[in-house]
Parts: sequence; C-alpha cells; structure tokens
Amino acid sequence: MDKIYRENFGRNLKYYMAYRDMSRKQLSEKTKIHISSIRDYVNGVCYARADKLERIANALDIPTYKLTEYSDITKTMKIIDDSEDNKLLLEIMIRLSKTSKKEKEYILKTMDMISTNQK
Repeated sequence: MDKIYRENFGRNLKYYMAYRDMSRKQLSEKTKIHISSIRDYVNGVCYARADKLERIANALDIPTYKLTEYSDITKTMKIIDDSEDNKLLLEIMIRLSKTSKKEKEYILKTMDMISTNQK
C-alpha cells in the first residue's frame, strides 16, 4: 500500500510542477527541500513528511490534499507515465487544462476532422 501512496504523490507532484512551470531545482529552492528529495518524491521513491508536504503545496499554491488524493489527474498521469510520448502528452494535458470549454470543444472537433481525414 505504501508504494501506491508514493507513486500517487509523485504523479500529482509531477503534474502540478509542470502546471506551474516549476522545475525540480526551483521547487527545491522555494521550499528549502534538497533537490534529491524532490527527485525521489517525483519518482515515487519516498513520500514527503507532513511539514515538507505543506511547504511543497504552498510553493505550488495548491491545497495539500491535491498532492495526496487519488484523482483523475493521478489516473491520467499513470497513463502518461506508461506512454513513450509522456512529455508531449503532459504538455498537451496542461495546455488543455488552461483552455475554456469552448476552446476544448473546438480542439476536439479539429481532432475528429484529422482522424477522419487519415482514414
């Protein structure tokens, strides 16, 4: 069970760091947590203690539970982690999360057109 929590935390952390366009080094500097610890958190090697979890959440400007809960983001990040195109998919997901519903609908229609033209 511990492994599941570590991996879940790592995926959420990776997503919110990318969403905030924050590197491991920047997060390390902002939280005063050693960069090797940040790396281990992102890779699901270990889980942050409560005080460090709070500092990370504050640095990312999110509630602490966003880093620990199993959510749709966690499910999506697992799919992305298992993909060979993971960096590209993460970038697409983050950009989509910042668009309006109308823009998302337009993108979906465009993707449908591309898909239809390729057949």
